[in-house]
Amino acid sequence: MKKIYLIFFLFSFTQSNSQCRISGSNSLTVGQIYTFSISSSLAQCSQCHDWDINNSNNSTSGNLQINGSDMNNTVSITALSPGPFNINVTFFNETGCHTCSFSGNASGGVNCNASIHSQTCAPYSNWQQPNHNVMLSFSLNLNNPFPNPATVYFGPDTAVYQSGSTFIVAGGTYGIAANGSQISPVQFTLNAPLDFPPGFYVFLEVTYVDNITGLKCTKKLSHLFTSCSGSPYRSTNIDVKPNPYKAGDVLYLDESYKSKDIEILDMNGVRINFEIISDNMILFYGEKGIYLLRSLNSGNNDSIKIIVN
Repeated sequence: MKKIYLIFFLFSFTQSNSQCRISGSNSLTVGQIYTFSISSSLAQCSQCHDWDINNSNNSTSGNLQINGSDMNNTVSITALSPGPFNINVTFFNETGCHTCSFSGNASGGVNCNASIHSQTCAPYSNWQQPNHNVMLSFSLNLNNPFPNPATVYFGPDTAVYQSGSTFIVAGGTYGIAANGSQISPVQFTLNAPLDFPPGFYVFLEVTYVDNITGLKCTKKLSHLFTSCSGSPYRSTNIDVKPNPYKAGDVLYLDESYKSKDIEILDMNGVRINFEIISDNMILFYGEKGIYLLRSLNSGNNDSIKIIVN
């Protein structure tokens, strides 16, 4: 009698799984969103399902990401990177718990690209970073590889420079349109020898993040500086505090200069408005980036570059 029950159980299990078929593409393209499903008549209720990807119940695992709910008979999944994948769905009905499996492969991807448009190096002095003596300025050619708007992050290559390194980055985050291209300026300071013998490589990292899908793409860059002889970013005759500066805070001028005798320009030479608080104090509401504060006194060309965080 036990053998009869066992045979009946195995037959029932096989039959239930023969009807359990996941529908969807087994050949995915990285960056695209796909829908997978099973028949809505298999489970005892509409939300009696549990979808898993790459043998994990996390919403992101390996090269796949589940978008939204994983409890219905359909699920939305994004391919994040090339490689094989597997998808499982578990559901309940009057005969018990059942699991369906599906496997495939993701291929292709985005063309992650960025390049250095221009660069300068100059001695640097700042009361907030007394150990930093070099200011590196770059403008980057950025190309969004995604069909959606993206956020671009720029900074030192974390694989080369340890966390807590001497880098201070200004203008390190940008927005970029879908499939858009732009040139964006970035500055950062570090502690390094000014003579750079026999040369000094700076390792950079540019990361694009798709604002819709969350997909990431990273491009690593390097640049060799053989000298650092540009004009100092802090003259001996003019000073401001704080610098870097947070928009909306008070900016204090050197006592030798008056608020009414200065101007502030952006990197395109456009004059930026500011509010005079006193003879040596102003309020400046510029967006994140790099600006030039310049004296208007006749015959006096003193100036300083301000970093707005």
